[in-house]
Amino acid sequence: MNRILTLNDDVNAKEYGNKAQWLRWLFKNGFNVPKSFFLPRSLNLNNEHVKTELSDILKHFLHNQSFDIAIRSSSTSEDSVEESKAGHFNTEIGLFSFEEVMKKIESVRDSTNAISDSPPIGVILQEKIHSHYSGIAFSSSPLTGSKLTGLITYTQGLGDKLTSGEIEGNQIELQFNESEVNFVKTIIFDEKINEIGVILKKLENLLNLPVDIEWALTEKMDLFLLQCRPMTGILYSDKQIFQIKLENEKYIPNFVKNNDKIKIRLLADKYKVRSSLAHLFLFNNVTKFPNIPKNIEIFRTEYCMGYSTVILYPSTHQGNIQRLFASNELNDESFLRYCHRYGIRAIDNKNSVNASLYKLLDLVRNDYWTTIIIVQEFYESDYSGIIKKINDSYIIEIVKGQFIAKGVLSPSFYVLDFDTNIISKNEIYQDQEVNISNGKIVENKYKEKFFVSFDKSALKIIINEFRDLLDNLNAVIEFALLQNKENKIIPYLFDLIDDESISNLTFDDISSGILSRGEITGKLTYIKELNSIKENVNFHFHNISTNEKKEQENYIFYCQMPNISLLNLLNRNDSEKIGFIFEKGSILSHFAIILREKGIPAIILNSALNIDDNSIIRIDANSSNLEPIQRVIATKD
Repeated sequence: MNRILTLNDDVNAKEYGNKAQWLRWLFKNGFNVPKSFFLPRSLNLNNEHVKTELSDILKHFLHNQSFDIAIRSSSTSEDSVEESKAGHFNTEIGLFSFEEVMKKIESVRDSTNAISDSPPIGVILQEKIHSHYSGIAFSSSPLTGSKLTGLITYTQGLGDKLTSGEIEGNQIELQFNESEVNFVKTIIFDEKINEIGVILKKLENLLNLPVDIEWALTEKMDLFLLQCRPMTGILYSDKQIFQIKLENEKYIPNFVKNNDKIKIRLLADKYKVRSSLAHLFLFNNVTKFPNIPKNIEIFRTEYCMGYSTVILYPSTHQGNIQRLFASNELNDESFLRYCHRYGIRAIDNKNSVNASLYKLLDLVRNDYWTTIIIVQEFYESDYSGIIKKINDSYIIEIVKGQFIAKGVLSPSFYVLDFDTNIISKNEIYQDQEVNISNGKIVENKYKEKFFVSFDKSALKIIINEFRDLLDNLNAVIEFALLQNKENKIIPYLFDLIDDESISNLTFDDISSGILSRGEITGKLTYIKELNSIKENVNFHFHNISTNEKKEQENYIFYCQMPNISLLNLLNRNDSEKIGFIFEKGSILSHFAIILREKGIPAIILNSALNIDDNSIIRIDANSSNLEPIQRVIATKD
């Protein structure tokens, strides 16, 4: 094929380049584009017949002996779904004689020499639009991939310096709400900004891809599209299902690398610590229905009894982190018949990984072009615990079952020195436990209480497994314990939270009931259990909201344990006007860490409180040499 084509001709991208094909597509679909014609990459410009044909076409289209045109590249390696290569090749704009046009075409073609392995390129001759304003527009957010947000960047006059990156231009953020386009008013006529927004979404819906366009607006308010291309930076083209470990770190998108669930597995790999196996799934939401692999094949360990599937990006949906527990079945072809939208907090029915992925994707795919989901193995461990290095000792808390960090059960408590000698311990009887089984949260209540007790040798195994991590990171480590065939305990890393909040507490402080330092006087309010254990498990450390100061009197809340569902109570009150008393519980639980970070006074009594509701009391979580009960002082009204 060696013909010069116009907008009325079908364009082959292999010969004429992607930009030419997109312009032809825009024209064919009724969008306003400048007069354009296309030179194939194999066109011999020294051929006299070609020169004559080119001269005749220019005169016919532009009706002049001098030609006011833009001469643009059109390569197979630019403006594709994989990459845009915007600005890589020359563009020549101006009023040229025919001889100058020929030289400029050669200049555009020769610009490929600066790029290694670049194939010959086609060239577009395009009527120059004398723009009053011009710019670039994105149909979705180029930063987040949100379909609800677009972006327009504009400048006065021609946009060549804007598209080449020489100037930054002015920005307008678009908010797409069903059929409306919302934006802050600018010096450009609002109806034209609205028109650009409508065009962007029309293009996006036609292609089922996010797009960016170059546009020009004349002084007469005629809007032209100069080119259109897929937004290459949003969609994933690399490996899209992989195990989370250091050798695959290059495939992990940068904006989720610091997510706790990813970070702990990379750290575990670095420090050779056991952790539950996890895979990352990167999805492009470019199909009508969630594009789940029909048969998921991922490596699984012998201990796997189910999975936790969590959306990492977008990080929240309707204000909550979205998670589903799945059974240890990877695939279930029948689930599609029953799929519908869920307002997910917890799903008690049994799901395969396949079904869970589908349901999670169906929640967010209409609002985002990409979704990242982590699939983590869940082990039916006999015990779970938390370990923290403070000063010259290790603190370990252990419960039978799982979810110790949620604070729903009171743990056995140990303090050991660096030689793993037990300095202090407080072992408890447990009357229930919480586990995950076949994708369900299961509560088991005992007929007889179970004594949770670990000797020095078992605690030494736990410390040795995590010693390097504890020595190098100031973190609270949540772990679980498995048993191998020889009944030897096997600790594995379950979660990790950076925590400096406990560093100002000594062993004596903890023994005397201080959970979080401070003092406060206020009205005593007894809090009943806010949520069931199942609901507590589905609260997340990161669901805390920004705490604004509120007009209120001081309150001191008495609660059974520092469980995570108390975040609701925390979010409704001014942190500077509240304190907490707990009957018992974990000093390393998520809620305990939050209290210390926010500087909210809190104590653990390890006994019941016999003071009337609504009494005015003071709690002292600062003074030394007090028994826990001495930290509560009744005052006169």
